[in-house]
Amino acid sequence: MAGIAQLSQTLYDRLLNAPIRPLAPEYRAAPDTPLILTFESRTLRADSDGPCNQQSWRHSLIDDHLFLRQMTITGGDAPMLASMPDSDDPVRLALARQAVNHVLSAHDLTPIHAAVDAADPLAHLSRGALSRLAYNATGAFTPAERWIALRNIRQRDFAYWNRISDLAQSVEHLLGLKAGKALYDKAWLRLYGYMCEAERAAYYQSLEDLRSHIDQFDASGVPLPVLPDYPTERDIPGSLLAAGINAKGHAIWQRLDLYRLTAQGCRIELVDFAAAGPSHGDAEHLTTRQWLSLSLCISS
Repeated sequence: MAGIAQLSQTLYDRLLNAPIRPLAPEYRAAPDTPLILTFESRTLRADSDGPCNQQSWRHSLIDDHLFLRQMTITGGDAPMLASMPDSDDPVRLALARQAVNHVLSAHDLTPIHAAVDAADPLAHLSRGALSRLAYNATGAFTPAERWIALRNIRQRDFAYWNRISDLAQSVEHLLGLKAGKALYDKAWLRLYGYMCEAERAAYYQSLEDLRSHIDQFDASGVPLPVLPDYPTERDIPGSLLAAGINAKGHAIWQRLDLYRLTAQGCRIELVDFAAAGPSHGDAEHLTTRQWLSLSLCISS
């Protein structure tokens, strides 16, 4: 089976030769519009985390602090709330506006985007997807979206560590401090599996250090109880995060399956919301944009 990087390159090569469908933004959600998904194009030319900037975790936390400061001082007039993604897809823009409305609602402020939901647009995403979004330093996701992702991560991590702490106290009481430390190491190792590389860089222990400590304890033969589950959806290997429309006609974040997209039965067109006619589309130009839209016809 082909690796993820190979599938990404295969899809990228297909897109360079794909036909282009010019589509006016107002027809994006028309009943006869084909399945269209919009995703961050750089993910095709790197691994699933994208190019890792070891300092991007700092930028994420600094931006989060600045965003909260603006919200505290100016409320709904915070300049960072006006940030929108570099995309012509009205569905991608709708998700960004929903994030703004949700942030305002979470701060007991009135949403500013009419006819746009204020529910959390990221609530259904896995811990891994949230991490890649929150610690994305490219500017592809808005400050509001990254704030929501960080908040969801913190809430889930808090619930996870509360359960680990309760279990560790019992382990230390029965088996000693070293056993309690080993349990925490195993809990961190599991959590690291849900982090992108940039987020892991924020912590002083590497994966290798954690595995080494765990191996040393396991050699003692002292059994440890099973760790509690982390509250997250399952990550789907070989998939991209994409903006689309669900069966009810609502904008939603979906997973774009690389295996299906590179299969022979999948017909792909690039969507250019800005092109005036078929001759104006340029596949190479479109694939260099931050967000890329695809029209899909997948045979069963």
